[in-house]
Amino acid sequence: MNKKGITLVALVTTVIILLILSGTAIAIAIGGNGLFEKANNTTEKWNASTRREENSVDEVLEKINGLKIMMATEKLFVNTSNPDATDAEKSPYVNYVDKNGNTILCRVLYDSSSPYGIEIIAENYVDSVTIGKTDPSVSASDFQFSGNPSPLHDTAKRELASYNRYITTLNEKASDYLDTNGIADRARCVGSNPANPTDTATMYTSSNTFLTNNGWNGVFKSGDNNKATDVTQMKNLGIFKKNYEYWLASRYVSNYIGTPPVNGDAVDLSCAYVASNSESSNSNYLIFTIWYSSSGPLPSSEEPHSYKLRPVFHLTEQVKIVSGNGTAESPYNLGI
Repeated sequence: MNKKGITLVALVTTVIILLILSGTAIAIAIGGNGLFEKANNTTEKWNASTRREENSVDEVLEKINGLKIMMATEKLFVNTSNPDATDAEKSPYVNYVDKNGNTILCRVLYDSSSPYGIEIIAENYVDSVTIGKTDPSVSASDFQFSGNPSPLHDTAKRELASYNRYITTLNEKASDYLDTNGIADRARCVGSNPANPTDTATMYTSSNTFLTNNGWNGVFKSGDNNKATDVTQMKNLGIFKKNYEYWLASRYVSNYIGTPPVNGDAVDLSCAYVASNSESSNSNYLIFTIWYSSSGPLPSSEEPHSYKLRPVFHLTEQVKIVSGNGTAESPYNLGI
């Protein structure tokens, strides 16, 4: 009977072939450009790519954090001490987008080192506001007077009501341009008190018989010098001079009365504004005059006037600069 099996020669041949194949496979795997090296290179490339992405994210976060206005980045700082500084270095340019989507070019009026926080002012006017007898925000019934002459005619009442409400009217108009994204938390008219723009004026009183004997004490508001704070800062920054006239939310009372009063004596009630084409001039527009005749005090009507509105926006602490370099050509753009 024939028996079949593996001969020694066949076995040796098989072992030799297996050794050759194993050597080839090992050489492919660990050779100079083998699979292991390729795998290691791929892992190193992946790790390097991951590190680059992590570094890039860190750099972006660092830049974003560094652009926060309320951190000391000197992005929205003003410079009032260097006369050779550029316009942008004295007062950077900033784009402000109001609630209607309109972009208002502004300048930095105060920075975070001021007691008022960061405030920016419109570079140009945004609207006109009428004060006086045709002021649409008041009516004759808004002014009550029981002195002499009594009753006052409605035109005089409207003028006095407009004068008394003057600062509130301007600040409310400025608030029409607040944004809805939290960039600014309040708006005011330039010339109002930057520390407290709310109209807190007291009522005017005088010891002169012209006023005391005829009921004119306590019916119109006292004058103030609130405009001086903003005007001084604007002049220092070189942003005060304009080729148009604009309101400064401040009042002025001038007395031309003797003791005793004589015919022609007067008290003038005025509202402050900036005269055009003048670096130093800021004047007072006459709203109402009380003058004295031999028969007693009489009111006189003045013409109403419309001047421009330059709003000031108080920025919130969450504001960041998202683009721009603060120049007129590339103003800073703000975000939250």
